[in-house]
Amino acid sequence: MTAGPVRHRSVVAGLAVQRWTPDGPQGPSVLLLHGAMDRGDSFARTARRLPGRDVVAVDRRGYGSSPGGPQGVDGHAADVVALLDALGGDWVVVGHSLGGTVALAAAAAHPPGLVAVATFESPAPWLDPPSVARVGGGALEVADRDGPAAAAEHFFRRMVGDPAWDRQGPGFRAARRAEGPALVAELRDLASGDALVDLSAVAVPVLVGLGAARGDLAEQGRLLARALLDARTYQVAGAPHGVHLAAPDAFAAFVGMVGAWH
Repeated sequence: MTAGPVRHRSVVAGLAVQRWTPDGPQGPSVLLLHGAMDRGDSFARTARRLPGRDVVAVDRRGYGSSPGGPQGVDGHAADVVALLDALGGDWVVVGHSLGGTVALAAAAAHPPGLVAVATFESPAPWLDPPSVARVGGGALEVADRDGPAAAAEHFFRRMVGDPAWDRQGPGFRAARRAEGPALVAELRDLASGDALVDLSAVAVPVLVGLGAARGDLAEQGRLLARALLDARTYQVAGAPHGVHLAAPDAFAAFVGMVGAWH
């Protein structure tokens, strides 16, 4: 895989972003939104596999290098709308996990320049009431007992496994534990059971990505596709939830489908 353009880091609309801009970019630009306990850096492998596309990855507020306090889906969606306005041009917004829920909430506000959305295993527990009690996999209970830093560690260990957490240095662990307030705010939003997105207001096409999971997220993805006005599903065969890290070629192909569909 060729490396492509060197990424440039900057701050746009108060958010830390990195951008890969090739000569003569093709199609609408791509904005990548990460999920809970993640950051824009995790999309570097994907961006390098989209050599003809103008790609931006952002640290959502409260994660990575973006400042600001914890907020729910509406706050993150408002950030995306402001970011698109500042960037200008036409964009497809691709959200991994909770980033996809945020992308849909932003699309419901009809920002100029947003032409399509893609989600991958994005939570929509209000469509699947039995799943509401399982939001966070115990992280909210840990937060209530031991605080948000402990909740962040619990959540990260559950995502990647104890050995992966134990291999990390103290700086990495401290940074991830510091993201606890952002994580807890997002999980409490999801666990409320409230409809966090007016799906009937999403007028742009949506590509709903499904991975190998057969649990809540898969069911919510299917329900999202049925509830949206213009949506289709895309099966990323064998993909784990962390597809952008574990299978970047497959995730880049998924992202490429969004532009082609538009």
